[in-house]
Amino acid sequence: MNLLGIDVGGTDIDAGIVTETGELKETSSWKTPSTLVEFQGILMEIKEKFPVYHSVGVGVPGLWEEETQTIRFAPNIPFLQEARVGEVVREVFPGARIHNDATVATFGEAFFGNGRGLDNFLMVTLGTGIGGGFFLRSEVPTGARGFAWEVGHIRVNSMGVKCGCGSHGCWETEASVSALVRKYRERTGLSLTGREISKRAREGEKEAQEVFEDVGRWLGVGLASLINVLDPQAVILGGGLSLSFELLREPMLAFLEANSYVYRYSRPKIMPALLLKKAGVVGAAAYGWKGKG
Repeated sequence: MNLLGIDVGGTDIDAGIVTETGELKETSSWKTPSTLVEFQGILMEIKEKFPVYHSVGVGVPGLWEEETQTIRFAPNIPFLQEARVGEVVREVFPGARIHNDATVATFGEAFFGNGRGLDNFLMVTLGTGIGGGFFLRSEVPTGARGFAWEVGHIRVNSMGVKCGCGSHGCWETEASVSALVRKYRERTGLSLTGREISKRAREGEKEAQEVFEDVGRWLGVGLASLINVLDPQAVILGGGLSLSFELLREPMLAFLEANSYVYRYSRPKIMPALLLKKAGVVGAAAYGWKGKG
């Protein structure tokens, strides 16, 4: 069975064929365009590249409204904001299922990743921003309009910096890759990538280790509230920052131990995602196969 997954990102659009066991058989990438017409053109190229498929799923960034099949807020891809993306996609792929990229990543981990066999788990994606989803008995509840699980915009720091959403002190301003890069630059004056900072931390650089300790603590701050509310079986961390899980683990767990009584009694397993860089395409394929809408 061929499951086609399409992951729409701010830089690239990735597509590929996934088997019913979660194996990614073939992938291709296209540069993200700047207009809706070009976007539909890429969708047609994807259909030509992968003409044989059982189902199609698409993961999109931003605030996805289920009823209107519209991206209401898309700061990283402005031409998609307020566009009826569902109609555009289904002109090329009738029957395609579409949702927010963090929601489809949750489906991917549920059916093909570390969420297999669990009745419920919290998914948190740590990338440029922070996204999330909650898997519950074969579904990811998404709220009245589809807007649920915008966990990156939980306010954790009343004295924090301004977020892209317009608020101040959102979780993603303290515990994302962007936050890591900003905090390191403020401390050292150097503008490095998250991967470079991680390398320096592993090599023993004090400043890099201190920044990871700070980000890990703020990761714990957000997770403490979510665990208290949801009491999940597990917490799965995806996105680029999850590749440095071992650098975040101790400060994160220390905060949870001290500040979340639900964590102290329930002890949900907290682990990095299995799919990692494959999460976008594989998750979209899983959502096209098993999701709704």
